[in-house]
Amino acid sequence: QQRISNDGKWTCWLQTPVTEGDSRLYLCNSADNTRITFDRSVEAKFTDDSQWLIFRVKPALDTLKSLRRKKTKEDDLPKDTLAIYDLKRGQLTKFPRLKTFVVPEKWSGWLFSQFEPEKPAPAPKDTAVAKQDSTKAATTSKATAAKSGKKPKKEDKENGYRLILRHLESGIQDTIAY
Repeated sequence: QQRISNDGKWTCWLQTPVTEGDSRLYLCNSADNTRITFDRSVEAKFTDDSQWLIFRVKPALDTLKSLRRKKTKEDDLPKDTLAIYDLKRGQLTKFPRLKTFVVPEKWSGWLFSQFEPEKPAPAPKDTAVAKQDSTKAATTSKATAAKSGKKPKKEDKENGYRLILRHLESGIQDTIAY
């Protein structure tokens, strides 16, 4: 997975252990020969204007193995993270629970991604105040569902996921549901 930016100033490559272990992504600036490393990173892509490096950060392999030994459900395992590295400023931004991402080949400044939906927080137990609050919340959610006449759609393989369009320079993003 070697990549060279379109302006030729940046190169990146992936090193993966031969037997087993986490991969490491190397980013090199050809102007001053500096190197930056990103642990557990894969699928690196430069934007067309050579201003951004977008990649996926995997969960640590030893953490995944220990959770799988404990028979943790697949939904409860840690998810991948989307990493956006600004090559001009040297800033790294991360977004958790990544499903997939696409960087346009001939169109700069945009990123398209999908994320796993957040799991609802577990309801608190053994507190009278929490029971009252949950009753109010259940009543209000039932009222809104009754007004619309439909149950809210949930994100899954059947219904689809939200597509997030992000303008990299400004950070503005828009979401297309399902």
